[in-house]
Amino acid sequence: MDEPPKDPLDPSWRNNGHQLADVPSAVKNYIATELKMAGIFRSLYLPNSRLSVTNLVAFTLPPMAASAKEYHVPSGHTFFRQDANHADLDNLRTVKVPPVNVLATLMSESRQKWLDGSESICLLGSADLFPLWSLDFWIELQLVVKPAFDSWEKGIAWLSRKELGGHLREVKAVFKALSRLSWSGSIPLLSPHSPGNGIPVTSLTKFLSRDWFTSLQIDQMVDHILGDIKAAFPARDVHLMDTAMTAGILKHYRRSKCEETDDYDPNALTKDKFVQRFGASLDDHSELFGRDDHRPVYGDGRNSAHPRR
Repeated sequence: MDEPPKDPLDPSWRNNGHQLADVPSAVKNYIATELKMAGIFRSLYLPNSRLSVTNLVAFTLPPMAASAKEYHVPSGHTFFRQDANHADLDNLRTVKVPPVNVLATLMSESRQKWLDGSESICLLGSADLFPLWSLDFWIELQLVVKPAFDSWEKGIAWLSRKELGGHLREVKAVFKALSRLSWSGSIPLLSPHSPGNGIPVTSLTKFLSRDWFTSLQIDQMVDHILGDIKAAFPARDVHLMDTAMTAGILKHYRRSKCEETDDYDPNALTKDKFVQRFGASLDDHSELFGRDDHRPVYGDGRNSAHPRR
């Protein structure tokens, strides 16, 4: 084989026996770019991230296989093709999308297939050839769009039940909010102990169901109360015990008692030392419960199967 080219754009990288593990990082980066769905196509075939919840559930998604049972791949089937005669891209709206496990396998093979000269991908039940970046599109549908679509669709169906007919004013208010709320993204929380990037918008769908709440919903409700309190008493430094703060207290408390580290600073003045100041007030007879451990943790670091009275 000839000396490998220097330029990632050099066409001799393809169909020339190169192995992905041996090519320079610049070539790998170029391949990754080639396999990404361009922005113009994302805007055409995927719901905009700023689309409202009500508009999302009105968006028409292509048929999608939920599991491998719905998408049996016959022996000898070849997904990757070197023919570049691509079909009308609007056919992406109607071809059945493979399940996640099949897409994961195809994605793991795609970069080497690109080096081997593949130009297209052909799915089961269709003779159409699609660009290799279609994999990126299908993965986005299966991992991001479809789960959110299903959650919001289920929530809106729950909100539309006849049993809620006696609460029309509240139901209309929720529908109005959903017509303004973007279906994706995150919600920031006021608590300094909550995740820095907020919590997923889709976590709100739990409120439109009879499902059990998780710590996300509990923290959202606590945060809403905290916002009202801060608005009423802006000069007061108010902290409410959300699950994030509880987890932080347990972490510092256990570390101090079990590892004998100086984790508490009762004289700290900065806000981020609030947990340490709280923990400094605990003594050897204190009991704390955490979501990850339903047994109390005593001041000496012991666990017990039964709470002390």
